Amino acid sequence: MEFVVAEDEVWLSAFGVLPHTEAVSGDHLVREVRLPLSESEELHVTWDLTAWSVRVRYSRASDVIVDVYREQVSLVTIDDHRSGPVLRWTTTRKAAAAG
Repeated sequence: MEFVVAEDEVWLSAFGVLPHTEAVSGDHLVREVRLPLSESEELHVTWDLTAWSVRVRYSRASDVIVDVYREQVSLVTIDDHRSGPVLRWTTTRKAAAAG
């Protein structure tokens, strides 16, 4: 099993921005996309390839309005929808180690 994320070109096509290394961690396995929604609103998506996690934050001015964090993610996709692109993720439980 592996953690699969939409290719950079898909992000660019859907949202007009490319993913890059997360500024806070500086870890090249933690990626982020910042999507400006208005002058004061932003959607910030990060994913960690080693932790199999995704975080989506919606901010207005300097206030975080919504913060969703999910672990055990195996797939992150961007789907076309009539109203615009839709970010989706699929989770899976990792099998417990036999002991």
